[in-house]
Amino acid sequence: MDSLESLRYSALGSRSKRLSDSCFEQVKQVYEALSIAFDPTFYPYVAHIARTSGDTIADLAKGLGISHPAASKMVKRLHEAKLISLKSDKTDKRTKRLFLTAKGEAEFRSIQPVLTSINAVMERMDGKSDGLLAALEAFEQGFAETPLRHRVLKHLVEEQLPLSCRPYEKSFHAFYETHNRIWIQKNFT
Repeated sequence: MDSLESLRYSALGSRSKRLSDSCFEQVKQVYEALSIAFDPTFYPYVAHIARTSGDTIADLAKGLGISHPAASKMVKRLHEAKLISLKSDKTDKRTKRLFLTAKGEAEFRSIQPVLTSINAVMERMDGKSDGLLAALEAFEQGFAETPLRHRVLKHLVEEQLPLSCRPYEKSFHAFYETHNRIWIQKNFT
């Protein structure tokens, strides 16, 4: 067992990042073996834009569940790679609409057979009918319903921390606010 495995859920983020990095690297190697010049990190963005042609950066961020700055950064990279074009909105010139270029459409089509193979291979690796995906969706839904920080702080307050009285200090503010929010939501909803 490696160190991250032994840390169980407390290292889930690190294990997920390690798995994600490994997936991106291995897909990149498949593309290189097939002489496909496509960065695997572009895929979710290009797929979203292909499906929702004309969305804004805000729509892209919301659709992928990422921050607006992260979406803006990737849009800049996609534009520099000439995979997307940005067109001003007809009603608000500050708003940019996202479209695949001819190059973007061609590259997106070129990776479709690889994506089909990736899905088939990973489904076999999963061994169950969407077992890994179902577990991932359950975690994502749980985080969306109640953020992890609220759950952990509530657990600490209710089950782990000994009760003591101390004068208020500015460094206590975040904990104080969260603790009071948990208490108010629990007792005054």
